[in-house]
Amino acid sequence: MTALARAWVDVVKNNPTAVGTLRVAILRLAKHCGTQVGFDASKHSLEHLRRRHIDSWESTLVEWQAARPTDNPYRVALAMFALLRFIEDHQPGTLHPEVYTRVLQPTRLRHIRNDPMPDFSDDELSRIKAGVRKLTWSDDGWATVASADVLIAFEVALCIATGEPPEVIRALKLDDVVATSADPRSSGMNTEQMARAHLADSYTVVLRKHRAHLVEEVTWTRKREPTTLRYLDAVIALGAPLRRATGLRGLWIMKNRSGSVQLAQWGRPELKLSSWFDSHVEGVVSAPHDTRRFRKSAIAAEIIAEPERHLRSQRRHTESVLFDHYTNSPALLLDVGQRFVRSVSELHERALGPTIDTGVGVVEHSPTTGEVASVDQAALPDTVGGALASCRDPEDSPHAPQGVVCPMARMGTCFTCPNAVITVEHLPAVILVNSVSAPDAAADPTTWQQVWGFIHRATTIILQLFPHDVVDDARLHTDDVLVDLGLRQELRGPTNA
Repeated sequence: MTALARAWVDVVKNNPTAVGTLRVAILRLAKHCGTQVGFDASKHSLEHLRRRHIDSWESTLVEWQAARPTDNPYRVALAMFALLRFIEDHQPGTLHPEVYTRVLQPTRLRHIRNDPMPDFSDDELSRIKAGVRKLTWSDDGWATVASADVLIAFEVALCIATGEPPEVIRALKLDDVVATSADPRSSGMNTEQMARAHLADSYTVVLRKHRAHLVEEVTWTRKREPTTLRYLDAVIALGAPLRRATGLRGLWIMKNRSGSVQLAQWGRPELKLSSWFDSHVEGVVSAPHDTRRFRKSAIAAEIIAEPERHLRSQRRHTESVLFDHYTNSPALLLDVGQRFVRSVSELHERALGPTIDTGVGVVEHSPTTGEVASVDQAALPDTVGGALASCRDPEDSPHAPQGVVCPMARMGTCFTCPNAVITVEHLPAVILVNSVSAPDAAADPTTWQQVWGFIHRATTIILQLFPHDVVDDARLHTDDVLVDLGLRQELRGPTNA
């Protein structure tokens, strides 16, 4: 099982949080295989592993989880499956085909979810970014000394800018990044040279997501992702002299305290995020000090900016994972709350109807509930005359942005609008719209229900509020009403129906 141990060392270099879980997984699998008939742990290796060994080992984890319902057994199975896939991907033919087929499938263990990890607050992110800038940029330009603190700063910057998991960012090698440029000066340059000259228009990057068993290419451009491009330029240029001196190809390369050049060992004390926060970020940063929280913040910002695009693309996560793990973001909850308040306000405005002066009293009508309430005669506002009704303010319409004249001024919607004030002089228009919006005038019941039904109900109630003789007199003047010529035609339904 030495291959497991070697792969474990390779994996934890980029994902130190997996150290404990992988150690438990390897020890449990090695111990279990030693008890299986025909498997000699002192002689046999991964090539002798078969599906029956994996299935029986997984059964012991199922029993463990049944006895103690925690998420640990699930994580152990997940880590081992990912480690075996990692080994086969890097050394094809190591695993028996039936074993590889099995670890490509989900584990039978149950995922017992803990409370999702919170993102950083806007204030925390602002202070963290200030710490990043202080270490990576000065009046003389970008940082040129690849110390541990500077490397952490660049890692934090790229995690925030890209929203990718920290273990994916840490696993990047220079050969995973390919620069392109339309600048003639870049002719003959490689990626490292273009980065040092800040000539790259875009970087196409190979992202290896071992937990999801996924390798994907993404392209970040200077036009769409300028911050990502600037930090990639700088971190590639930062390590260039060390790569030339050693022949190493890692993106994350540094000088340790003794001055020796090495690839970043992310689990080491000098690369701990907590120590970096203490040294370079003003004020207190909430726990846990975990780089995965930057991804939460980045995804929350994406959702707030373009929620439909984020859900539609599903490049980050499926809807189920998104709602299980990411909707506890304070920034996202605040945005959702603001959207909810706006929606309630809009619904409230829609629920309020016009003010009606019947000549014998003033009332307000709610087209949503059908209720009619008396109001003080003195409450009648100043209005602007319209084709169908008077209006409190045509440039403050619920149907158009602030400052834009209401586009519904010659439609029946006026009779359901809280801006409208209806008096006796508007009765001919009410009668006409009530007549043409009757359900028997519509060829498409769905269109009538969605567009005209509430208008017809509102005008019917409005007419009932006026004295009968006044309404009868108004019927003689409906020909004088100015309405859209297509008003009656719209009741027929869509023109292409």
